Formats: sequence, C-alpha cells, structure tokens
Amino acid sequence: MSRTLQNGLKLSVAEKRELLADLLRKKAETTRLVRTSFAQQRLWFLDQLESDGSAFNISKAVRMIGRLDVPALKKTLNAVVSRHETLRTNFKLVDGEAMQVIFPAREMEISAVDLRGLSPDERELEFQRLGGEAGRRVFDLAHDPLLRASLFNLMTTTMCYG
Repeated sequence: MSRTLQNGLKLSVAEKRELLADLLRKKAETTRLVRTSFAQQRLWFLDQLESDGSAFNISKAVRMIGRLDVPALKKTLNAVVSRHETLRTNFKLVDGEAMQVIFPAREMEISAVDLRGLSPDERELEFQRLGGEAGRRVFDLAHDPLLRASLFNLMTTTMCYG
C-alpha cells in the first residue's frame, strides 16, 4: 500500500478533502500526454481527412438584454475551462499515434465586435453573417483552445456567440 494511501486512512474527512484538492491542483498545473480514446481517434482521423470542415462544431447564440459584466463572464468561462480537462486539450501525433496534450488552466480570449455604428437592419444582418462565420470557423486541434466565445454589441443588446 502506498505511503499516501496508508496515511490517508488515518486522516479526518476534512484532511482527506484537502489532500484530494491538493492532488487535483498539482495534476491541473502540469502539461500531460494521455492516450486518446477510440472516439477521439476517430474524430482526429476525420479532422485529418477533412481539415477544412466544421461538421463537429457546436455553436450557440444567446441574446442578453441590459448591461453585461464582461470581466465576470470571462472569469466564469475561465473557471469552466480550468475545471474541465477536455477544454484544455489539444491533440498531436507522437510516434504516429494521436495523443491528448492536456494543458494547465489557460486564459480564454473573448473576441468583441461592436456593431452599434450600423443601422438596426445592418446590425442584424452583420451579426448573422459574423455569427455564422464564427460557428463555421475550423478548429486546429493541435493548437486552438476547444472553446471560443465572441461578443457582439448590438446597442442595448449584447450577443454572446460561442
């Protein structure tokens, strides 16, 4: 039995939680190489076959009315990214095999587009055009973060597209 496990059996519940949190924090602070699952291998293969496709992109537009606290939104999205390894993962070939590269928490960028200078009809058309482009933009699985977000300021309405 490992020393940590032996010592862990004698710890209180609070101490065990603290130990687990510390272990998870240390794990999240290092870049790791992990084998891909069969589903990930299949997606990697399809991405290599059709590298200009966005068939697996999932995009969603959300209309928010009122004042948006952009720093709070960014902080929230970064907390989600730091909590989920899949959002911090890229893929690369190692000895001919696709591997996951899981990075420590990294800051997510949110692009902002101000459309307030356009007429209401032009704003809506430009949002539809730019939002569609954002949803179809291809991910470079070797380099790009696997989550993107864009803010479109449409006067009193701000659109978040990710």
